[in-house]
Parts: sequence; C-alpha cells; structure tokens
Amino acid sequence: MPARAAPLNLGILARTGDPRLSLELNRFNLEYNLTPVPAAGRPFSCIEAEISDALARVNEAAAPERARVIPIGILPTLRARDFGPHAMTPQLRYQALAAALARSRGERFAIRIGGPEPVRLVVEDVTLEGANTSLQIHYRVAPREFARSFNAIQLVTPVVLASGLQLAAAARAAHLAGDARAAVQARGRRARPRQPRAAPAGAGQFRHRLGARGGLGTVRRRGAPA
Repeated sequence: MPARAAPLNLGILARTGDPRLSLELNRFNLEYNLTPVPAAGRPFSCIEAEISDALARVNEAAAPERARVIPIGILPTLRARDFGPHAMTPQLRYQALAAALARSRGERFAIRIGGPEPVRLVVEDVTLEGANTSLQIHYRVAPREFARSFNAIQLVTPVVLASGLQLAAAARAAHLAGDARAAVQARGRRARPRQPRAAPAGAGQFRHRLGARGGLGTVRRRGAPA
C-alpha cells in the first residue's frame, strides 16, 4: 500500500520543540518558517541548508509514529476521507476561519478540476485547502521602501507569470498539477479579502532580506497501523 496522510502534526510539533515549526489547517500538515537571510551573497544556499536540517529534525520527531514528512505540493495519495471536520487541526483560529468562510460563501465548497484525471468534489468545510502546500519566498524591505518595491513587483509579475505559463504549455507535464493547486486555492479562499501586507524590517537588520516558509505533509509509512 502507498504511504497515506497521517494526522500527527500536534505530536510532531510537541516532540521537536522548534519555534520555527508551526501547525497548519489540517492535522496532516505542518509549516516551517525559515530564518530570514540577507538577499546579497548566497541566500538560496543558506535556505537550502536550513531546509535540509529542518527536514532531518522533523523526520526524527515523526519516526516514533512510523511516519515521515515530505515537502510536496499535493500529496497524490490523499483520499476523500482525509478531509472534513475531523481532519482540521483542533485550534480555535481554524474553527473561526472555517465558520467565517462558510458564512461569507453561503454555499458548500465545490472543486471541479478538468484534465486527464478530472476531480469533482463538494464538501461542507474548508479542509480541502489543506491539500495544498508550498515553498514561499518572501522579500522583506524597510517600511520606507515598501511602496517602491511593491510597485516594482507588480510591474514585473505579469511578465514572470507569462513566461511561466509559456514554459508550462510547452512542457505540458505539469498542466494538471498546476490547475489542481490553483483550483483548490481559488475555491477555498474565494471569500478572503486580498490586501497586500508588508513585513517591516526592524532596526539594525539588513536592508533587504529573504524569508521563506514551507508546507510539510505528514505521511505514514506503508504497513504502519492507521
């Protein structure tokens, strides 16, 4: 049998004692917030080294449960029964989020994804969004430079996205995966207000820094008890 999602985030978090590790919406997800690094020099090498160390530490904490964590977009072995109220991390913030989205939408959450393997799901809550994890790189600047940096990013974003879409269309290999992530997030977060947020740099910090955070899926090894 293939590895399956394992609702173990609370136990793994408790065993690591790492303040950079935090819970996520679903019980089979965790989030790791990496240490900000200067944009100058070799920032991505620093990020890679910390990711490798983080994976080793978190997997060590998952080992007693015969489980492991993997950085992945959408775990391909997820099943319909991996979602629902029982799959949500038992914290008030997530319960409040689910309730607010349900009220604002006024309808159930419907996921419709086309392609060679179409998906049609209708659920009562927001836990389908827990299927998505990602690696996010954040560019952090001083507050006085935010407007200029934000405007510059808005100017180049369409060009970057267009280039990425052209590459995806040429390769055609990641077409379904790209559609799936976009569809799940669009349906799950449609009611959320979109407002730009700045992460201010404090006194004595580097002027330009890169911060990163990544989602981790928790899976149980084959043959382990459910």
